[in-house]
Amino acid sequence: MTYTQSLAIHIVTAVAVGVALDWAIFERFKMIVGAFGDSGEVRYRELPSWRVVVVILASAIVGISLAAPVLLAFPFWIGTALFVMSNICANAVALRR
Repeated sequence: MTYTQSLAIHIVTAVAVGVALDWAIFERFKMIVGAFGDSGEVRYRELPSWRVVVVILASAIVGISLAAPVLLAFPFWIGTALFVMSNICANAVALRR
């Protein structure tokens, strides 16, 4: 397998895992807080669309850092920080409604 193929596999896998993890964290947060009720429930698809772009970008950055022959720490932590900030934003939006 060439480096380009490995890079593509890492990026696609990281994006899929990142989006699934983002959705799972948001749904779990809704269950734990439980203060949203049925009428004011915020659904994942109602969150700002730019969030999904940030999650995909953050996951791709993490995938690129993991695909390198030597772990690239700076991009890994930048991607992780973007992912965490995106989740904090989603939970703040959900709590405001």
